[in-house]
Order: sequence, then C-alpha cells, then structure tokens
Amino acid sequence: MNKPDKSRADNPPLDTVAEFQRRRKLATRYGAPPLIVTVLCVISTIVLFNIEFSSPILRVNLVIALILIGIVSWALHLHFEGKYIRCPNCDRMPSLGTRGIDVDPVVCPNCGARLREYDSFL
Repeated sequence: MNKPDKSRADNPPLDTVAEFQRRRKLATRYGAPPLIVTVLCVISTIVLFNIEFSSPILRVNLVIALILIGIVSWALHLHFEGKYIRCPNCDRMPSLGTRGIDVDPVVCPNCGARLREYDSFL
C-alpha cells in the first residue's frame, strides 16, 4: 500500500508578502516600546543637565542610571528588529550593505523574494 506524499499537503506554498508583513508588524509591536524608553531616557538626561540639584552626586547617579537604561532598551529594540524583520524565504535580514537594514523592502536583496506589494505605500 502506497502512502500519499504528505509533504506538499502539510506545507503549502509560503506567501512571502503576507508573512513578511506579519513579521514587520510584530517587530513594530515588540520593538517600539524599548525605542520609546530610549528616547525618554535621552530627553530625561538632557533635562537633568539643565536643572539644579542640591547634591551633584545625585545628578551623576541619575544620569548614569538613565544612560544604562537607555542602552539596554536600545539593545532590546535592535534585538526585536533583528529577530522579526527577516525574509520568510531565506531567513536573512534584508540588509543594504553599509547603509543598514531596509525595514520594508519590495524584494529581498539576498534571494529576490517579493516582500511587499509593488503598489503599496506602507
């Protein structure tokens, strides 16, 4: 008795556009809060340098804490961006060489898979 080949039935063809857009939304959902915390830390550090404190040690401690929180939140943002913004076809980040990462490319620069509808302006 021959069993039918289930590999094709279990793994339908991947819609790379829908999958990449889903991953992009996840990257925004998880990566935006750490980015907001980073921006707030930078603004708070600037404000701390422009107000008077009775104790300069308190100011230094607050600035160091804000800088550390900002660095950790920026690293979390980069982690989520790198984890989710990947081509569904080749599982590589759509990098632009030395210019950085394209977060919404039309095609994957690595494998050529379509990642966005050509006429969409998201």
